[in-house]
Amino acid sequence: MPWIETYPALQQGVVDGAEAQHPASFGSKLFEVAPHITKTGHILLMNGPVVGTGWFKTLPEDYQQILREEALNAGIWTTDKVLESESAFEQKMIDGGATVHDVDVAEFREAAAKAYDVLDLGDLKAQVDAVLNE
Repeated sequence: MPWIETYPALQQGVVDGAEAQHPASFGSKLFEVAPHITKTGHILLMNGPVVGTGWFKTLPEDYQQILREEALNAGIWTTDKVLESESAFEQKMIDGGATVHDVDVAEFREAAAKAYDVLDLGDLKAQVDAVLNE
């Protein structure tokens, strides 16, 4: 739902809630009409350089390594800045009358776990978990 439609939809009770990162919620003032913010951490934005494999492989090995290292460094820097801005936006929304709720996501994870089997994605989930746990 585009942000321009979300505000009046929340205001008029057409929808009960919306999902957004703090910068979007603050920027569109959703906290004015949905003053309860529940932090589930269910989605984290990420960014990274996108290059073609063919082009990347034409680079000398030392350049490839530099690009990998600097992409990682840029990601760490960006993450730090995003987290700082999230905190600042959250405080602004609290100052504007919003209440922030932290939730224990264990129940959500447990309930969602069966979806991997239903969608026949159990093997893929195991691969992702292995990478995340490295």
